[in-house]
Amino acid sequence: MVTGIIKGASIAKNKDGDKDRLLLQVEFMPEDVRIVELINMSGEDTYPANGCRILVVNAGGFLAGIAITDDLLPECESGEKELYSTDNPATSKLARIKLNKSSEIILNQGTDYGVKFNELKTAFDQLKKDHDDFIAQKYNLHTHPTAATGPPSVTATVGVASTADISPAKVTKVRI
Repeated sequence: MVTGIIKGASIAKNKDGDKDRLLLQVEFMPEDVRIVELINMSGEDTYPANGCRILVVNAGGFLAGIAITDDLLPECESGEKELYSTDNPATSKLARIKLNKSSEIILNQGTDYGVKFNELKTAFDQLKKDHDDFIAQKYNLHTHPTAATGPPSVTATVGVASTADISPAKVTKVRI
């Protein structure tokens, strides 16, 4: 096993030519740049940035990259995992998904909260219905005494039903 520095990459046929793979240009020493096939874990799609270090093994006649580090500062605590994208070359973490030891999924450093939209919409629709019922059944029918003599009169200012709608707030690409 040896380590090298990623200098470039392309998607092309691997040595046996059966499928397109991510092939990395890896520098092991100055002027010793070789093609290395990246072997990701199943279920992962990684395209490492230039400048990342890679661990390479000789896999029966071809070089296989099996582990990569971007040398960015580790921020997880014991038992946690973070997935993130980087710029190129890798200088900072960009989009992030952190699985913390409190069983939380934190997106992009967690400055806000997610909601269950369907439950929120149900509660909002009930609030809107209660408001509209109040306007129709109470507010618009209440009376005020007038300065003139005689029976109280119906209020001159009529309430209107709400047109509020939270449907545009729904993010269809994030699901919980």
